[in-house]
Amino acid sequence: MNLESTATSAEYWSDLADALNTPMMKQFLAIKKDFPDTILFFRMGDFYEMFLEDAKIASSILDIALTKRQNAVPMCGIPYHSKDNYISRLLNAGKKIAICEQSKPEEAGSKLMTRDVVRIITPGTVIEENLLSGFQNNYLAVLHLKKSLIYFAIADFSTGEVFYSSVSVTGLERLIAELEKFKPSEICVPKSEHTFFQELEYFKNREFTVLKNQIETSEKDSFQVLSKYLNEYIRETYRDNKLVLREPKILSSGKFLEMDRETIRNLELVENEKEKNNTLYSIFNFCNTAKGKRLLKQRILFPECDPVVLYSRWEKQDILLKTVLAPYITALKDFGDLERILTRFRGNHAYPRDFRSLLNSISSGIKLKEELEKVSYPFLIPIEELKKFLILSRNAYIRETIYR
Repeated sequence: MNLESTATSAEYWSDLADALNTPMMKQFLAIKKDFPDTILFFRMGDFYEMFLEDAKIASSILDIALTKRQNAVPMCGIPYHSKDNYISRLLNAGKKIAICEQSKPEEAGSKLMTRDVVRIITPGTVIEENLLSGFQNNYLAVLHLKKSLIYFAIADFSTGEVFYSSVSVTGLERLIAELEKFKPSEICVPKSEHTFFQELEYFKNREFTVLKNQIETSEKDSFQVLSKYLNEYIRETYRDNKLVLREPKILSSGKFLEMDRETIRNLELVENEKEKNNTLYSIFNFCNTAKGKRLLKQRILFPECDPVVLYSRWEKQDILLKTVLAPYITALKDFGDLERILTRFRGNHAYPRDFRSLLNSISSGIKLKEELEKVSYPFLIPIEELKKFLILSRNAYIRETIYR
């Protein structure tokens, strides 16, 4: 036995125990215990610090220095004002991040600050503009097994969109096809069903977010339990529970042309193995707005089968083909990503620039409405409503600017 090595090891563990016994580290460990599957960004002054195993994982992914607190506790840190860049890299590595902020001392005269986790950022729950990948949707999927059916929800928290559907346990190919279309960055399953989904061939190398089981009810709406899982996950990750998703759309069989994953891949509808430019989507994509680009991709992946809807679209296209498009294109170029801006407002995560973008978009919408009325193109929102909304938004922007 190497007595020198043993003595050194014993000294290290003694130093580690002493370092973990400080008030600040006790606070860190108490908070970390509640968020074991996240990397905890622990706010200390102008930095977010990470400790122990979190520090080892984060330093490796982020390529930052791994040091030691009190010569024993592994730690690394990042400046709080540049956190988005580091969070983005951790999300791309499939990690979840718990943001723990400091407020005030726990007691008068105490040096220890009160700290609370204010947000958990996961790959599928991002709404922050700096963390999103351009105009692309960022979907999260929730799967739920009930008797002989698998119910699933697909939600984009950044736009508020939600889709529901179900497949037979014996018809998993359709579930796979739908997941291939949406390509969710995070898949959630109830704890009691984790093993079932993990053993399916398609999910063999996939990491799941495991959700707490929800109590089944006798309600007629079979998708109600999916809403419960989504709402619970929103409450867990957003903490303030202010984010609200839109009314779900049902992906009913027969409404859209069904395509399996081989068909989607072989036809190179939205992507191919070598490059993104030589696809059906890239050929048709002359969209000037983020919403338009997302909508075009959806319509390619979910071809409409309803003749009434198709005739309505053709009639609108016929009107536009007979007129000069330049005024419409000019108006559309000033539109912000309204879906995501409004989601940030609903989730209390809006920036001052979102107010400006909203004002510009409404002004452009009024111009677009006036131009479309000249050619009798149907525009559902009355111009009076747009002008009223413009005044309300301008007043809100002024208040926000003053108070900030």
